[in-house]
Amino acid sequence: MKIKTKKLEDAVSDFALSFFAVRGERIDPSGSAVLIARDYVLTARHVIEGHCQTFNNNLRLPRVGEVKTNYRVYAQHHVSGYGNICRTVERSWISTLTDLAIVKLKEPSEKENAVLKKLSAPVLRLTPPDKGTSVCGFGFCEPDFSLKRLEKTTSSVQWKLRGRSTRGFVTAPYPESRDSGLINFPSFQTDADFLHSMSGGPVFDEKGRVCGLISAGSTFTEGGPGTFSYVASLWPMMAIFMDQVVAGNPDAKVLVHELAKNGLFFAEDWGRVSIDADLKSFIVKSVSLHNELGVVLATIRNT
Repeated sequence: MKIKTKKLEDAVSDFALSFFAVRGERIDPSGSAVLIARDYVLTARHVIEGHCQTFNNNLRLPRVGEVKTNYRVYAQHHVSGYGNICRTVERSWISTLTDLAIVKLKEPSEKENAVLKKLSAPVLRLTPPDKGTSVCGFGFCEPDFSLKRLEKTTSSVQWKLRGRSTRGFVTAPYPESRDSGLINFPSFQTDADFLHSMSGGPVFDEKGRVCGLISAGSTFTEGGPGTFSYVASLWPMMAIFMDQVVAGNPDAKVLVHELAKNGLFFAEDWGRVSIDADLKSFIVKSVSLHNELGVVLATIRNT
C-alpha cells in the first residue's frame, strides 16, 4: 500500500485504534495503537504503563512477572463506513528494552467479527528507515470522554477525539539509543510533530509500511518551530515473550520472532533480525547493531 491520499486518516482509519481506561466513574483516555493481527495490536509501552500509574498511585511495573489490574482498558476501532467498535483489552506483553507493547483484544461479537474480519493489518518494517526518508505518523488526539451511569451495573461512555496525521523526514537515526534517559532505546528522530495521545500510533515509510511507533514529541502545538519528535524502532519487539498463544499449552512462552516467522505478524524483514540462543544479545544485520541487553518479561492481565 502506497500512501497517496492528502490525509493519512483516509488510509489508516481501519487499522488504527484509540485506548481508554476506566475504573468506576474515572476515565483515562490516552494512547493510540495499530492492528498487527486479528486480535492483536501494537502500542507504546508508556501508554500501558501510564494507565497503570494513573489508577495505582504511580505504581511501577516489575521488570519480570505478572500484574493484575483493578481497572479496565478498552481499544476502539474506528472503521470507515461502519462506525466504532469497542473491545476489551485482555492482556498486554511489555518490552522492557524499548517503548513497545503488544496487546491482546477480547474476541468480538458475531456482528462485530463480520466487520473486523474484512480488515487487514499493515506490513511491519522492522529495520529503521534511513536519514532523509519521508515518514507519516498517525494517532488520535484531543480526547474528550465522559461517563454516564445508567444503572447500578451499567454505564455509557461518550467520547470525542480527532484522528490526526503528520508528515516529516527522518532527521537522525539512533540505532542503539539517543541517551540514557528518556530515549534509551533504538529509535529515530523526525521533524514531524506528535501531539499528546498520539503515542503508540503508527509511523509509515514511503511504501506504506509501519516502520515505527510514535514515542515522544518535543512540541505539543501543531506546526511548532524546530519540531523534533521520536519514533520507537520495531525490531526489538522480536524479543518479546508471549504466552497464551500456543493451542493446548497456554503457559508456553514464545518469542515474537518465532510468531513472525510463522506468519502471525506480517513483518516482512523478520529474517534480518537475529536473536542468539541465550537471548542476551540482538543483532540487526542490516545496521550491524549489537546490544548486550538481557531479555525479560513483564505482563499485565486485566481483571
